[in-house]
Amino acid sequence: MRKQSQQEAIDAIRLRPVEYYSPEEAELWLNSPHTQLEGRRAMNLIRAGKAQEVHRFLDRLDADAYS
Repeated sequence: MRKQSQQEAIDAIRLRPVEYYSPEEAELWLNSPHTQLEGRRAMNLIRAGKAQEVHRFLDRLDADAYS
């Protein structure tokens, strides 16, 4: 399995918050600190190679949305 590039990780995650937010709000979400991410910004985590942490957070959002 090929390792995902940083841009591919950003693109994949950029699409997910659009389920909850407008494209502008999703971009703001990616670049704002979140208590659920220990005060870190999703974009910073992605750039640090930790996109999986952001996906797990979004998975929890998805699960809460449908429970």
